[in-house]
Amino acid sequence: MRKFNVLNESTLETLKSLQFDELKKSCDVPATIISILGQLQADCISGRSKNVKEGLFYSQLVIDRSWEYLNIGNWKDVPDPWRFVYAYGCFFKIVYLNLSSDTFEELVATADRGLLMGLPIMGNVLARIACQCCRYLSQQSKSKEDLQVEKIPTLSNSNGDNSKTTLKLTELKVGISPGSTEVMQVQKPTIQWFLETVFGKQIPFIFQDCLNSWPALNEKHWNLSYLCDIAGHRTVPVEVGSKYTDESWSQQLVRFSDFVTMYIEKENPSTGYLAQHRLFDQVPELKNDIRIPEYCLFGDVEPEDIQINAWIGPKGTVSPLHFDPEHNFLCQVIGKKYIRLYSVNYTGLLYPHEGMLSNTSQVDILDPDESQFPLFSSAPYWECILSEGEMLYIPPKMWHYVKSLSTSVSVSFWWH
Repeated sequence: MRKFNVLNESTLETLKSLQFDELKKSCDVPATIISILGQLQADCISGRSKNVKEGLFYSQLVIDRSWEYLNIGNWKDVPDPWRFVYAYGCFFKIVYLNLSSDTFEELVATADRGLLMGLPIMGNVLARIACQCCRYLSQQSKSKEDLQVEKIPTLSNSNGDNSKTTLKLTELKVGISPGSTEVMQVQKPTIQWFLETVFGKQIPFIFQDCLNSWPALNEKHWNLSYLCDIAGHRTVPVEVGSKYTDESWSQQLVRFSDFVTMYIEKENPSTGYLAQHRLFDQVPELKNDIRIPEYCLFGDVEPEDIQINAWIGPKGTVSPLHFDPEHNFLCQVIGKKYIRLYSVNYTGLLYPHEGMLSNTSQVDILDPDESQFPLFSSAPYWECILSEGEMLYIPPKMWHYVKSLSTSVSVSFWWH
């Protein structure tokens, strides 16, 4: 396998400045783990990192020990020091994998695990390593067969799911009630108009022609083949199941190209959904293809304050009726989605779960059990079909249900 210089001059200088003892100050990281990290650091700096077997053993020991702490309790309660420890374990493992006969795919997978489960370290070195390895892999072979996407649809399917023809809400057969209202649309308004007419009144609105500057919709013209060319080797978290409220719902870490093959290219009895994933932090090359909507950037809001998520999946993926605490611009890049929205004022009619899922309704809105949820049908709502190139504003705490009507790629921008 071709090697590359993981420990270049810049990385070595950063490595020399690390003080692992700092990890003990805010969290009970055992002294043995700190000692192992210090020894791995010293070996890399001194050039003694030639004992591959020993280096892999101790770096994996750090990963395994920190993994235990990452999987105790709620994810939001995991102390940051343990996520740093996990990321450092992945970095040192990459150093030794690069000296062995392992493939670039294993280096990318290890870097991605550190990015997904850890926190950024050493100037985001894991992201740089993953991107560099992917460039080498692309140079080795440009064939789609290597990425297992030879038969990936071009998203202009004969069934018309992704056509530009207008799909009327009445054709969806979703039980439209007299209380429903179609979401209004506006063509690229001024920021002042948005603040006064939409933001101030906390109502949903579809914005037209606001994504015209996105390379994803122009010169790059995103499709699944392009996404696999850029991110096919990257490890991503995939939700498996019809919706996250089901008991059978689970998550898997898989290569992006395998996700496309298993859940989009082929028919699969289980639904796979790459949902609410910070793909653009993981793969910065894709971030160059999108633009932060200017309507997010007013007052003291900075670009780094905005959380950008990717939502990629086949026809039929569902996000059950729920709300988020942030402002949200949902941008549709590929395909169409049906969206229904309810004001926070009608929360009492929507039957939220208790406990951790209190932001999610118990009701299957397309097939509600009227005996169990008798008040639900009296709640008025907005609805729309969001098509390619359109952007939907969803106010904070507004209840919304989302169902993809075709293979779909969406980008959301959340901010406070």
